Amino acid sequence: VIMSHELEGARSIIAVRATSRRGGGLKSNIVWSYGNTTVPRQLRDIVVTEYGIADLRGKSDRDTIVEMLKVSDSSAQPDLLRQAVAARKLERTFALPSEQRNNWTERIREALGTMRADGLLPLFPLGTEMTEAEQSLIAPLAMLKSGTRLDRLTAVLSGLNPRTPHPYHAAALERMGLRKPRGIKERLIRAVVLGALRRAGATS
Repeated sequence: VIMSHELEGARSIIAVRATSRRGGGLKSNIVWSYGNTTVPRQLRDIVVTEYGIADLRGKSDRDTIVEMLKVSDSSAQPDLLRQAVAARKLERTFALPSEQRNNWTERIREALGTMRADGLLPLFPLGTEMTEAEQSLIAPLAMLKSGTRLDRLTAVLSGLNPRTPHPYHAAALERMGLRKPRGIKERLIRAVVLGALRRAGATS
């Protein structure tokens, strides 16, 4: 960050997802106050989220807040705006432009859905050494890690369904060493993983 302000023509870019799943729910990564890590006011530069680019260099506190609101998830915008107004950093009459009030994960998913289906947006555009079975486990395992207890229970119930796993799922179970589980513990783990695979939208 400091170097970008010292080198001629350089910029510092912080790329961050607007939200992440924590504690069983979707939480904003853009918050009003975060005491553990910060970038000093004079070193603000560029922040990029899935919703856009905030160019903060040289901007006032007010304008910095406005730019960050524009690239925040819409679920967090009302609370961030309320805190900004309470801190007298924004005027009470301030309102985000309508085009920045539609920052929803679903909108991004819908906008990119067709291109993903056509294979134009692969998960690893520069290639990967991961096998197809390993790639198929990414979303299900992420769901199990960040999901709620209800998500995990639903996965177990789905995984306990006696129908034969699709070959797509069987390969993933083989990679996890769960194709032929031994004992109750492995059977439950197999059910959770298989259920998560089915819930992730893979071929069932």
